[in-house]
Amino acid sequence: MRRLDIAFGAAYVSGLSRIRRAPEILWRPISVPNIQSAKKNMRKSRAATVRNRAQRSALRTALKKAKAPEATAEDRARAVQLLDRAARKNLVHRNAAARHKSHLAKAAAK
Repeated sequence: MRRLDIAFGAAYVSGLSRIRRAPEILWRPISVPNIQSAKKNMRKSRAATVRNRAQRSALRTALKKAKAPEATAEDRARAVQLLDRAARKNLVHRNAAARHKSHLAKAAAK
């Protein structure tokens, strides 16, 4: 196995590049697999992590907008839509999504 140094999403193969742009604490060595299927799983995992991070961020932003006092019905509907999608794709637990939706509905009824 080769070792790979990761820092802020930039990858440098150990031994080939000694350029360090961050303090040592921010670098963490990881192993790179030799088996083709393991390499593919690693690529898939990284892509899913990036995608999930973006979707989770969009969900949190929508929830903040929906919980604001000046939130419109459209803001709440968008948050509910994102919650349903996140629960369906296992981004958040279905009970957590239901709890957030319940809180939004309760706030809207006031």
